[in-house]
Amino acid sequence: MSLNNKPLVGKIFFIDFDDVLLDTKSFKNDYFKVFEKFGISAEKAEAEYKKMREQIAVYDLDTHISFIKKTFPGLEREPAKKVLYDFFGNSSKYVFKDSQPFLSFLKSHDCRIELITTGDPWVQKKKVFSSGLKDFFGKIHYVDTDYKSNWIKKSLRGKKDFFVFIDDKPKPLQDVKENFPNSLVIQIIRHNGALKSDTADKIVYNLGQVKKIL
Repeated sequence: MSLNNKPLVGKIFFIDFDDVLLDTKSFKNDYFKVFEKFGISAEKAEAEYKKMREQIAVYDLDTHISFIKKTFPGLEREPAKKVLYDFFGNSSKYVFKDSQPFLSFLKSHDCRIELITTGDPWVQKKKVFSSGLKDFFGKIHYVDTDYKSNWIKKSLRGKKDFFVFIDDKPKPLQDVKENFPNSLVIQIIRHNGALKSDTADKIVYNLGQVKKIL
């Protein structure tokens, strides 16, 4: 088996989490429903989430609760956070069916797999640790931006190693390709209507298609 005419064994993979390994669309739908326990409809919770994302680039749980409290001042912050943290601990039910087999495939070829995920670090850690996938990753990077090339640079420690980068969003794909033109950059589109990358080397719709590329 080859990877751009390179042996697959021992190759480096940097992989995103949300909407690559985890069905974040389904996860979010159920996340908004949690607020119904506090008398707030899922639609209202989602509306406040969208307002928040217009002002901040990265999801933050405390900020989301603050936005909701502006409209629903009776919402108690700590009880809400506890219930939501418990929800984040059920992330395994939202893992895509092809995620574990794909990671097992890479492991079987002694590939170095690093997770690089954007969002509230505490929330992301809870989701990753609860997903059942944590042990596949040699390193886990929790970052606060879609520009992930700096973390990759640090991980590579200045080496010019060839690697594969898998993400669902055009922005990080473009960032990594511009900074590492010799890398293999793959966009995975899990849901209809997602923006396609202009810079990805390959566009796929499931991890089985990534295996075929490899």
